[in-house]
Amino acid sequence: MVSNYKRKTNRGAWNEMNMERALQAVAEKRMGWLKASRHFQVPQATLRRHAMNQNKIAVGRRKHLGRHETTLNRGLEEALVEHMLALEARFFGVTTEDVRIMAYELGVRMKLKHQFNNTKKLQAKVGYALFN
Repeated sequence: MVSNYKRKTNRGAWNEMNMERALQAVAEKRMGWLKASRHFQVPQATLRRHAMNQNKIAVGRRKHLGRHETTLNRGLEEALVEHMLALEARFFGVTTEDVRIMAYELGVRMKLKHQFNNTKKLQAKVGYALFN
């Protein structure tokens, strides 16, 4: 895993508020696709895709890069962090492997669609790195 990754592209660099304004302008027929994309500085193809709801994960003005959605939402992540902090307060040493096991078990118990390793019953190391 690379710890000093530098992004090499400007994909997804548009502003979500500008996308919302562009979607409203196109929906109200105040502007066409090209004029709205230039005026609000959002990509025309992305504007069309968002307006026609052809995105698999991103809806409306929301941005999403990559193939997969996160398994644990913000609330579940916060609950897991609180649980780990409670364990730490009781002097149970929580290792990185413990965190990965707890994340896997939480995903399975909540019956969430996940990309975790079922044979090792662990969350991926990359997922752990993003979790921190």
